[in-house]
Amino acid sequence: MNFNLSEILSVTMVLFAVIDILGDIPIIVGLREKVGHIQSEKASILAFVIMVAFLFFGNKILRLLGVDVNSFAVAGSFVIFSSRWKWFWVYPYLEKKRQHQRVSFRSLSH
Repeated sequence: MNFNLSEILSVTMVLFAVIDILGDIPIIVGLREKVGHIQSEKASILAFVIMVAFLFFGNKILRLLGVDVNSFAVAGSFVIFSSRWKWFWVYPYLEKKRQHQRVSFRSLSH
C-alpha cells in the first residue's frame, strides 16, 4: 500500500468538511445538557482508532458487505443531510410547539 501525502491531505480536508465541527456544536451542547460531563479525550482516541481502522480495512469491509465506495459516499451524504435538516428545521419547530403548549397550559390554570 503506497501512501501519497497529497492524497492524505485531500482526504483529511474532505473529512474535516464532512464532520462539520461548527455544525456539531448544537449537538454537543445538547448532549452535555442531557448527560453532563463528556470524556472528550476518550472519545477523540476512539474516533482516531476507528478512522485508522477504516483507512486500512475500509475497502475490505465494504467489499464484504457488497457495497462500492461511491454508493457508500452517496448514502453517507444522505445521512449527513438528514441529520442536519433535523437539527436546523425539525427540532426548533418542536421546541416552539412545546413552548406554546406550556404557555397555553399555564393560561388555563389561572
